[in-house]
Amino acid sequence: MKNQRFCEVCGKPIRGKPLKTRIDSFIFEVCDECANIGDIDKNVRHPMFRHFLNKEAEKIVWDFRPAHFSFRSVQNRLSKEELETKVKNCEYTHWDNSEGDNPKYKDRYVVYFKAPEGKDYEEFKVIFHCNPRNIAVITVIPETDKYYIEKKKRDKLIQRAFRRVKVTA
Repeated sequence: MKNQRFCEVCGKPIRGKPLKTRIDSFIFEVCDECANIGDIDKNVRHPMFRHFLNKEAEKIVWDFRPAHFSFRSVQNRLSKEELETKVKNCEYTHWDNSEGDNPKYKDRYVVYFKAPEGKDYEEFKVIFHCNPRNIAVITVIPETDKYYIEKKKRDKLIQRAFRRVKVTA
């Protein structure tokens, strides 16, 4: 049996199609018996993102060109080089599927990283968009209570402004 697969947890041969399970943010191919150890991973649909989760950075082609990413990194006083190093070295703390079941965002993932020292927030999130050729880094958002409070204030101001302006068709 040339293509025999083995469980990455217990080492037993896998009969049939292996199951993919997530244990502590890592993806493993496991047998039926070991599948209950972690969570069966339905969120990782894209092979490029699997390479990222498995810390196989050499298999990933990165795209740091999106304008919004560049703008947000400057806005949040984050060095683009430092961000690229953290992303390329897969130094993430945790991740999540961006928009769940929305098919428009099925290849988007939100990945959280520890903030560099001296920042007024503990971590920041980076939104990835995966496609067959590469992973595009869409944006960077700091994760702080202060950031969300300010965002809520801005959203309320925008909503008030739109209420005052009546749109006529």
